[in-house]
Amino acid sequence: MTVVLYGSPGADITSVSQLGVPPGHAFYEIGVNDGVATTIAETYPFKTPIQDVPGFTQLSVNSGADPEGEWHERAYGHSEYARNGNNGLLRMSGYNMAAVLAGVDDPNNPGGYRFLVKPPQLPPPTVPAFGFFGPPLPNPAYHP
Repeated sequence: MTVVLYGSPGADITSVSQLGVPPGHAFYEIGVNDGVATTIAETYPFKTPIQDVPGFTQLSVNSGADPEGEWHERAYGHSEYARNGNNGLLRMSGYNMAAVLAGVDDPNNPGGYRFLVKPPQLPPPTVPAFGFFGPPLPNPAYHP
């Protein structure tokens, strides 16, 4: 069994083990500008925001290529996760949900999923005048 939550405002759980899924089989997605998964979740009306529950793995909703080179647009707001992009293909969020549902094992990670796209782990950008340790600046191209 596997679970993928997208745009979730939170849940009354403290660990994915409460969902009855094996380790590594719980995922979440948060779209750019999804106020339900961010602003509402941070007010805690639905208990713990999913991104704060130990054991969940974040999947990418960013624009990018899948492992086979197909381009998928990013998911913006709360209603975009399962919609196709302008190119007619699933958005990255929909692609990742399909990859989880397909359940293709990763030979390099037994029990893992082969075709998932995870968010990039980028350092926050800095003000060039202050060098590497300058104060962080908003970067519109970076959407964790």
